[in-house]
Formats: sequence, structure tokens, C-alpha cells
Amino acid sequence: MNKITIGISGAVLLAIGLLVGGIVYAQAIDRSGETIVGRLDYTEVHHDQSASLDVCTTSTTYEDVPGMEESFTQGGIFSNEIYAAFTAQIDAPGGNLDFRFLVDGLTQSGSGSGVVLKSSALNSTNNSWNFISDAVSPGAHTATLQWRVIDGVQACIGSRSMIIHHR
Repeated sequence: MNKITIGISGAVLLAIGLLVGGIVYAQAIDRSGETIVGRLDYTEVHHDQSASLDVCTTSTTYEDVPGMEESFTQGGIFSNEIYAAFTAQIDAPGGNLDFRFLVDGLTQSGSGSGVVLKSSALNSTNNSWNFISDAVSPGAHTATLQWRVIDGVQACIGSRSMIIHHR
């Protein structure tokens, strides 16, 4: 090899190293003080379903809310949280509902035992709430919303939407 070939090879390797290092650095910067929404620079809306059919339950154990399951692919090279927004028309006269958010079948710690909606706060117009997941690794995943009736009365959910924001 001559000196020119060695010099060009070295420059190419240096450029590749700087590029990879920059990508890794950009993914790993200190996030203190940032909100999850601020870190979702490449947010995509994956699901906005307005299911028009009412579904009802009297189940006191968690079950999937029909139409509220979405597959998505988390980007990046490091794990990051996802942000999920839900809106629904809910009718549960005299009842209390419990909702929880799962990713790949695992209850997310941000949803704890769930979001409890008290009958006094429910109305048949709009009820909205959000979840922030635990860190989700890059790759394919499935997000699901589940619900249950706490006190055994019938509850119905009409038009509903789920929007997943992720890297």
C-alpha cells in the first residue's frame, strides 16, 4: 500500500468512527430535566381508532378493551419510554372503572394498579388519560389497554381512540 491509500483509508475509518460515535452520543445524552414528550423528537401517531360500536363489561378482572391494541416499532439504539394517549366515551352509572396499560403483555409501572375512574367523574362525552411506559427496547412491540369494573356494575365504552407516541 502506498501512503495515499493508507491516508484515505485512515480518513474513511475516522469519518465512520465519528458518525457512529455521534449517533451513540445523541442517543445517550443526559436527559435530566427533560420531559418524555421532549425526548420524542421522532414521534409517530400509530393508532387513532374511533370505534363506533359500544362494548360493555361487568367483569371484575382485567380484559382487553376491544380495538385498543396496537403494534409499533420502537426506533433508536437504546431503550426509551413511549407515551400513550387515550380518549373514550364511557357510561358507567354508579360504577367505578379501572384501566391499565400493557406493553408486550406486561403491566407498565406508570399505570400502577391502573387508572381508576370514579362514577362521579365519568360522563358520556369525553374521558381522557395518558400513560408513560417503562423503557421499551428498540424493535417490534404491542401496546394494549385493559379495563375492569371495580364494583360489578355494567360499564360501556363507545367511541374511543388510542395514540402511541414513540421513538
